Amino acid sequence: MTNTPSKILTINFGGIGDEVLFLPTLEGIRATYPEAKITLLVEPRSAGIGVITDLVDEVVTFDIKKRPLVASDLIQLITMLRAGDYDMVVSSGSSPMVSGLLFLSGIPRRIGYNSNRLAPYLLTDPMPLNRGQYAGKMYHDLILKMSGATAALPAIPRIKAGATEKTSMESLLQKLWSEKRGNEKSGNDKSSQEKTDKSDKRKRVLFHPGTSRLAILKGLNKTWPAENWCKLAEILEKEPDLDVILAGGPDDKEAIEQISAQLKPYSRAISTYGQTRSLKDLVGLIDICDLTVCVDSAPMHLAIALDKPTVALFGPTNEAVLVPPAVEHFVVLRKEKLSANGENATSGSQTAPGAETTMKQASFLYPGAPAVQLPAEIVARSVLDLLKRVEHRGGSTAIRAD
Repeated sequence: MTNTPSKILTINFGGIGDEVLFLPTLEGIRATYPEAKITLLVEPRSAGIGVITDLVDEVVTFDIKKRPLVASDLIQLITMLRAGDYDMVVSSGSSPMVSGLLFLSGIPRRIGYNSNRLAPYLLTDPMPLNRGQYAGKMYHDLILKMSGATAALPAIPRIKAGATEKTSMESLLQKLWSEKRGNEKSGNDKSSQEKTDKSDKRKRVLFHPGTSRLAILKGLNKTWPAENWCKLAEILEKEPDLDVILAGGPDDKEAIEQISAQLKPYSRAISTYGQTRSLKDLVGLIDICDLTVCVDSAPMHLAIALDKPTVALFGPTNEAVLVPPAVEHFVVLRKEKLSANGENATSGSQTAPGAETTMKQASFLYPGAPAVQLPAEIVARSVLDLLKRVEHRGGSTAIRAD
């Protein structure tokens, strides 16, 4: 048990957002065992996480959400785990099945949550599970016994955008703006002739309206209606030096099309949908913009990890476990919070009334909030206020690629 592991398997099934939240845990493992080969096992939909972090040496996949998941599938997974010849495994799963699979893997050191009756007997290191805290910290609790755990505190994920992707996304924006100007009818609308270039005086606000298809299948309505996004764009574009950029992934085609169809004819907004071809591209795009407006989704976690100003629109999910406490230049908006605070937007990630959690609560959902229900005017005010606060603290937040 005391031997230094040379091959470590980490398991974290979920979406890209879950993988971003798991990064501080990987950071602590890497700090403890800098020479070890670290493999990350994820769902196929999250395989792209490997391109935005150097904390793992290998990403492998298994479709744990396959339905039906039959005995032969589990045998295949166990065979894969045993074939890896790992010295240690760290898994974020909490079910009895996970404890059993880790035991059957034959991996000598098995770290997981003490969250079921089998865990104390099947795991070598059963760790406490506290669901009533920020998810990044919840995952990080798995490695509390490791010497490098403190290196990853306060368990806020951090990533960096690559120079190549930032340059590529900058070129894309310039191309889209050039095409938009070329397609406009001259002389009819002054607002449509505004110059859109990479001057530091202009502000870029990125709209990412989408959420994962799996969330939709689960009945989690985390979206904001297209007419609200369009109204927000209309309000923000009254600022002469502000540009709106639409972004979305493969699951967001319908949302982007609805917004694009309802934008005012004179809108300066451009859409990058279909042209951010990898997670690296999306990271680069977020990084060269000044502020991101999004719902609870993977781009929100990426913006947090990039330390970028963000206005996040919440509905059925609980920001108390999805947004780190005391993060800078981050605004959480939800209807319930506005009502409780007299419709004043709140900077930072304070817990909204009624969202307090305990260790025994399944705290991912926010009580009594079926959907994102926010007026565009309130969101616009929060966007403009946050841009001003960030500018007063040290100028433009976007780093322009040359």
